[in-house]
Amino acid sequence: MHKIKIKTPRAAPGMYNLKGIPASHRDVASKAVPYRSTQNLRHCHYLKGIRDINRIEWKEWEPRISNMLRGVEKQRLGYANQFYHALERVQVLVEKSRQREEKLQAATEELDANYEELQATSEEMESTNEELQSSTEELERTNAYNQSLMDSLLDILMTTNPSGVITEVNRATEHISGYSKDQLIGQPFSKFFTDPDHAQAGIEKVLAEGGVSNYDLSVATKDGREIPVSYNATVLRDPDGRITGVLGSARDMTELKEAEKELRVAGAYNRSLIEASLDLLVTIDPDGKISDANSATEKATGCSKEELIGTDFSDYFTEPEKAREAYQQVFQEGSIQECMLQIRHRDGHFIPVLYNASVYRDEAGEVIGAFAAARNMTKAAQAEDDLKHSVQDLSRSNDELEQFAYVASHDLQEPLRMVSSYVQLLEKRYKGKMDADADEFIEFAVDGANRMQVMINDLLSFSRIATRGEPFQPTDCNKVFDRAINNLQTAIKESGTTVTHDPLPTVTADKGQLEQLFQNLIGNAIKFRGEEPPRIHVSATSIADFGFRNAELESKIENQKSQIGEGWIFSVKDNGIGIEPEHTKRIFGIFQRLHTREQYSGSGIGLAVCKKIVQRHGGQIWIESEAGKGSTFFFTLPGEKNEK
Repeated sequence: MHKIKIKTPRAAPGMYNLKGIPASHRDVASKAVPYRSTQNLRHCHYLKGIRDINRIEWKEWEPRISNMLRGVEKQRLGYANQFYHALERVQVLVEKSRQREEKLQAATEELDANYEELQATSEEMESTNEELQSSTEELERTNAYNQSLMDSLLDILMTTNPSGVITEVNRATEHISGYSKDQLIGQPFSKFFTDPDHAQAGIEKVLAEGGVSNYDLSVATKDGREIPVSYNATVLRDPDGRITGVLGSARDMTELKEAEKELRVAGAYNRSLIEASLDLLVTIDPDGKISDANSATEKATGCSKEELIGTDFSDYFTEPEKAREAYQQVFQEGSIQECMLQIRHRDGHFIPVLYNASVYRDEAGEVIGAFAAARNMTKAAQAEDDLKHSVQDLSRSNDELEQFAYVASHDLQEPLRMVSSYVQLLEKRYKGKMDADADEFIEFAVDGANRMQVMINDLLSFSRIATRGEPFQPTDCNKVFDRAINNLQTAIKESGTTVTHDPLPTVTADKGQLEQLFQNLIGNAIKFRGEEPPRIHVSATSIADFGFRNAELESKIENQKSQIGEGWIFSVKDNGIGIEPEHTKRIFGIFQRLHTREQYSGSGIGLAVCKKIVQRHGGQIWIESEAGKGSTFFFTLPGEKNEK
């Protein structure tokens, strides 16, 4: 590149010879000179200006113009230098800008890539956030569910950190201890027990062994009570297996302790009852081995309790096979009743026993053994023999007594008739011929003879109830009732009595005695009437449907079902004078009267005959009455199928 330094127009060499300097691109090309730079181009323009000045004539103002030109040139050069310096700076800045643009483009591209990556990361984070939120909600639900489970438990439930400080409790813990949740959390676990050291030892045992079971503690409640609890606990671990705490539960054992105490008391009580029993009591396992025995068994066998336990039950009887079959029957059927066996004492003598047994079961209903009771029947057997002899003697005595009564009443008839005849003859012949006292005495004698005649006839009838009765057979009570009413027609008309009845059943009975029973009870109601005309009603109810008001009487009727079956209860109700409750048993005695003969006639044997008839039929008779409010007689008879 060609470079020319310009100083001043006058001092510049060759300033008047401008032909050698290219003035344009064309000149540069034609003269094969180097292409002018921007600086050379400026200089060229300057030289052209000098050339043009030199072409004109130089004037005297030339110096001034030259000076002006130099000032202008200098100023132009200053501006040009500033411009080009600025241009260079611009170019530098443009280059820097380009470089920055390239960097910015690269950064933009990188930013776009980062943005896309950030966008993907953002979407991933958003998805992760959604999963995290879902997990958080699930965790909250799980925590709420776990808390609900904890609160629903009736046992104390709490968590502690490895140091034994409480971190969580359930509602039962608050209720049992009396402390609120805020008062419990953050406090040492051992603080709320009567023996803190023992409680802390429990926590340490959990941490050392991984858990504890049935660890006995006693909670000290806020109000000063002590509650025994059974503590069970296990360690809590994080995913890496590190121990993070202890989860423990404590069950209130108050009721169990009281139940155990009651069980011990009951066991001691039952043991006392077993030992106090005079009967032989043993328990037998399913294999027939004795598992327990009382002192009465020791005494009866001559063996101690220790010797008896574990031995075969049947070995202590004179008939082992029979005894073995008996306890096997118990395990098969559940029980056995009144099995007669003989125990062989160690010294060789025998003891008759009445053996009863039944199985006992566990909570699941499985048979785990049998409880056997054997009553020493030695005295009972002797008493039974004595009773048999007594019954035989009593039966013989009753037979003799009935025979005597029959014979006596029969044999007394003739002399009584003779006495009565002669007394009546005296009354007829001498009445009014002697003084008043003699007439009265004769009247007394006649009346006594007549009453004696009636009593002997009644006694004869009473004695014939058991000895002269007819066989029992199905009997229609409606027909029997009609015959009895027919026999009492005269008394019914004279007294204005109204007699009604419900439909009556067919029973197994002696129809003649049943007729007499109805006749006596209805006649009795007519006799002992009040001021109003008698009203009598007869009805019958099955025993099963009858409402007993007397438990003792109901028990007697139940015991007689073997004789009368289900049977019937008849009632004869009247509106008569009634009797006081304390006389209800007395009136059934023979020749027992509650009124004088002047008030009411009769010998006082009618109700005794009724009782005798009912007893022959295996029934009971009783009365329910209240003075002035009438009476109701009840009696039981067997049903139609129970024939004797």
